[in-house]
Amino acid sequence: MLGIIAETMATPSAFWLGDEAIIGGGQPLVMISPEWGRMFREKNLSKHEIKRRLYERATCTLDRLPRIVVQEVVRARLEPLRAPLHVGTDAEDILVVVAGGVGVKQTFVPNWNGSSRAVTMAVEDR
Repeated sequence: MLGIIAETMATPSAFWLGDEAIIGGGQPLVMISPEWGRMFREKNLSKHEIKRRLYERATCTLDRLPRIVVQEVVRARLEPLRAPLHVGTDAEDILVVVAGGVGVKQTFVPNWNGSSRAVTMAVEDR
């Protein structure tokens, strides 16, 4: 399952939005179902290990990206040109949460490069 999620995270559309590169610096969100969360726990996979494995596998090479995005990468020197692009600066940038109900559905939410960082807070039912 981690391989499938990582491949989804590595699709070219996860690295650009229109004319704007969203490479690195963001905090992509991965939501896994309670069933998969339980399976990962049974396999003794910590959240840190899940993030590490996703980060290692969720890479995209420049040849898969539109030319305008490649030009932006070259201009900004965001990554060495021969190195695969990662979805974040490091594994800890990947946010992993367990959410949802019955079923084995997973979701990946890419986000923009930049200086914003995720903030979490409890939501109260009123």
